[in-house]
Amino acid sequence: MYAKLIVEGRPLHVYGLHLKSNLGDPIKNTSKREDAVEQLLGHIKDQCKAGEPVVVTGDFNTSKEQLNLAGDRTLLKLEEQGFFWAFEGVPLKDRITIPGGGRYPDACFDHVYTRDLGRPVAAVLKDTPGSDHFPVAVDLLQGAAKNIYQPGEQ
Repeated sequence: MYAKLIVEGRPLHVYGLHLKSNLGDPIKNTSKREDAVEQLLGHIKDQCKAGEPVVVTGDFNTSKEQLNLAGDRTLLKLEEQGFFWAFEGVPLKDRITIPGGGRYPDACFDHVYTRDLGRPVAAVLKDTPGSDHFPVAVDLLQGAAKNIYQPGEQ
């Protein structure tokens, strides 16, 4: 999903993703996620002028912690293009977006990446009904971002 919003007279580009799950062949799944992010970055390059803020958010189905996903460069591809991860510095216990169960560990698969919006800090809204994933919240102000994460908050 892509939307170009006009906020206070300035464009804000917003992308919502749901990348390939981890069910099936791990190598093919990783390749599909990485290909999708490369396509996304191409669209951003075509649609967004330099200095225009961009938000990329959604279920990436990959995390920085899980050893079985260590070769997945999906998140790194965004960071290499100047995107800021809104969970930077937040401990894993405070950014679990999908609780583990059975053979799956707790995971942070839902992410918010921003460019040209400062260094916003996201928070997980735990125990929110309606999905097997918890929602992620972040306050964005064009040109500055408000830190809404408070250590130990639930």
